[in-house]
Amino acid sequence: MSNSSQKLKNLIAGMTLRNSYWGYLFSRVRRIPDPNLPSIMGVAAEKGGVLGLRFHPYLVDNTTEDQLCWVLEHEGMHILNMHIPRLLRIIGDEMDPKKVNTKIEAWGLASDCTTNSQIKNFPQSIMIDGKPWPALFPSKYGLKDGKSSEIYFWDFMKKAEQQQKKQGQGKGQGNEESKDKNGGGQPQKGDGEEPGEGEGKGGIPQPGDGNGHGNFDDHSGWKGSETENLDPHAMARRLETYTQDMVRQSVKNFNKNRGRLPGNIQDLINELLQPPKAPYYQIIRKLVVGSRLSKFKPSSTRINRKRTYVFSLGNNKNIPQISPFPGKMRDRTFHIGILIDTSGSQSKEDLMEALSGIKNVVENDRHCKVTAIEIDTEIHKEYEVKKLTDIDFNLVGRGGTTLKKGLFRFNELKVDIMLAFSDGYCDNLNELSRKSIPKKSVWIIPEQGGTAEYVNRTGYIVRI
Repeated sequence: MSNSSQKLKNLIAGMTLRNSYWGYLFSRVRRIPDPNLPSIMGVAAEKGGVLGLRFHPYLVDNTTEDQLCWVLEHEGMHILNMHIPRLLRIIGDEMDPKKVNTKIEAWGLASDCTTNSQIKNFPQSIMIDGKPWPALFPSKYGLKDGKSSEIYFWDFMKKAEQQQKKQGQGKGQGNEESKDKNGGGQPQKGDGEEPGEGEGKGGIPQPGDGNGHGNFDDHSGWKGSETENLDPHAMARRLETYTQDMVRQSVKNFNKNRGRLPGNIQDLINELLQPPKAPYYQIIRKLVVGSRLSKFKPSSTRINRKRTYVFSLGNNKNIPQISPFPGKMRDRTFHIGILIDTSGSQSKEDLMEALSGIKNVVENDRHCKVTAIEIDTEIHKEYEVKKLTDIDFNLVGRGGTTLKKGLFRFNELKVDIMLAFSDGYCDNLNELSRKSIPKKSVWIIPEQGGTAEYVNRTGYIVRI
C-alpha cells in the first residue's frame, strides 16, 4: 500500500475512533489513487453504479491531516446532497456536447457553493502542498447564502449564456483565443466581463502549477463511467440506491457507538433516507378494502347461530355444554403477494425498490400475510415475511424473463392482491385467462426504460 493510501486509511480510522460520522461514511467508500487528478480529491461515479473517492497521491502526502479532514467533510457533503445523481438527471436529456460540458461546470460551481455553506466554519481556503486553494462560496459570486444548488446552477448558466453571446459578438476581433480558454462559457477574469469578487474559477487548474489558485475539489468523475454506456437517468437511479444503502449502514453503525450527528448533517441524512418512491401499502389498502369487509375466519369465541339449538336440548349427557360448531368473525387482514422480477434487465435500484416495497407493507400492517417470490424464467425463491428481518436481500436470478409461473403460484395461494416489481419486458401476460392469475394485481414499472405493453390488461400500472 502506498504512503498516501495508508495515510488516508489511518486518517479515516482515526475519525471513526473519535466518533466522527465522516469516518463511518468513508470507511464504506472505495479509495482510488489517481496521479492525473487535477486536484487533491473528488468523489466519482464508478463502474457498476457505485461511488468512489479518487485522490492525488502526491498532494495527499504533502497535506496535513487537519486540512484533509476539511476536504473529506466537503466530499461527504457532496454524497449526502446527492450532487452526482442530480447532475446526471440535469444532463440526461441534453444532446449538445458543448452544453453538457457547460452544465457540468456550472453544476460543479453551484454544488461547491452549497456544500461549503452547509459546513460550519469552513475555511476560505485549504492549504494543499503548502499553497492555498480557495473554497467557493456564494458571496464570492455575488449570490445569497442558503439557496439550493439548482438556484446557483441557473445563475451560473445565465452568466455563461451572457458570456457566450459576448464572445459571439467579438468574433473576428481577436476573441477566439479567449473563447477557447473560457472553459465552456463560464465567466472568468480577463475575458472582457467585469466579474464579481472571487469570480473566474470556472475551470480547475492542474496541480503543481505554482500559482496557488483553483478549486481544491475535483468533479471530473461526476459524469460516470463512459465504458458502461448507460443512460444517465439509469445511472442516477443506481447511485441513489447505492448511496442510500451506504448512508443507512453508516448511520446504523454510528448510532450503535452513541455518536451524535450535527443537526445539518442529520437533516440531510433524513432527506436522503426517504420512504419508498410510492405509498405501496396505501395503494393496496385502497384496492382490497372490499375484500377485507367480505372475508371471514372461524372464531371459537363466537356462537354459530345455525347451531344454537344444541343449547336448548336440556341436560342430555351426550350433548356438550360448549358448542363444537364455532362461529365466525370478520377477517380484517389480507394476503399480499410480492413478485420480484430478478431478470438481467432489472437494475440494482429496481430490485432494491422491490425490497423497500416489502418493508413499507410490513411496517404499516403487522397482521397482514406477505409472501415474496423471486422469479426470472423460474421461481427461484418463495418465502413469507412477518417482520423486517425476514426480508432476504440475497436476490437470485438475473436470467431471462418469464413471469407467468409467478402469477399462477400466487393464484394457487389465493392472495388478495399481488404487487409486482418489473420493468415490463416479459412474456405476454395479457394472453392469460383471468381465472389463472390473482384477482387484483398492481405492476410497479420504472418511468424510464420500462413498458406496460405486456401486462396492462392484468391489473393496475404504477410508474415510478
